[in-house]
Amino acid sequence: MFRCKQLLYVIITSAVSALLIMTFAPGISSAFPNTYTPIQYRSILYRANIQTPSSPNFIQNCQCKTTETDKNEIYTVALAVGTGLFILDNDVKNIVQRQTLHNDISSKIFQRIEPFGRKGIYYASVPLFITQGLVFKNKKSLMVGAELFVGFQVANGFTYLVKSGFGRKRPFESDSPYDFFKGGSAFYSGHTVNIFTFATILSKNYPKQDLNLIGIDKELPVVPILSYSIAGLVGLQRLYDNSHWASDVYFGALAGYVFGSLIVHFGNKFLPRYL
Repeated sequence: MFRCKQLLYVIITSAVSALLIMTFAPGISSAFPNTYTPIQYRSILYRANIQTPSSPNFIQNCQCKTTETDKNEIYTVALAVGTGLFILDNDVKNIVQRQTLHNDISSKIFQRIEPFGRKGIYYASVPLFITQGLVFKNKKSLMVGAELFVGFQVANGFTYLVKSGFGRKRPFESDSPYDFFKGGSAFYSGHTVNIFTFATILSKNYPKQDLNLIGIDKELPVVPILSYSIAGLVGLQRLYDNSHWASDVYFGALAGYVFGSLIVHFGNKFLPRYL
């Protein structure tokens, strides 16, 4: 009976995740037609009969277009990963909660990482960007500040609805990852969706930085690397602290990326006319 119950929850949550992916992902791909995933990149190389790109600008210069097959591959992979995590949630928890992984050093590191997933990161950053934009008449800063503000509202509002609807028990509240609709607040991780929305908005607006000031004659994605690294650590912290199941963190990260990408797309499209 218990295994049947497990299977039922996996089917339900997989169907919901598939619905979310197929609802939001087409908007993401249409919003960023020149953005390619590794799967799309491989398909482009295959169809163009090219083994190795001849320059760093190969992707932008390639005339190949992504197809419905590429998009279906993305949906399939995202769904497979999410389903796999639902099935392996308890195993992941047991691995992360091993005593060998918990010591004074790791505890101190994750204690300092955890606040990055709180709402305070928005309270601090939004006024900072807005003030900079007003003082230096920088429209880009004003736009980023506005997008962060909207991102905070969207991420928290949607997260509240999802948490209330699924009612999943947290790992420290239940030994079973399939305790849904029990008044819990585990699915999905609010910390993770917050920081991934934040990281995505920053990364989309500041994709590369000029490093001439430190003697490097290159433009590198410093902001995306730093912001997504911190976001990833916040996700790990939620597992380390036994506050969330692995699937909570995964779908929180996915939702954060979707929210951030859509907000940047529509923000960059409509906000400049008002700034």
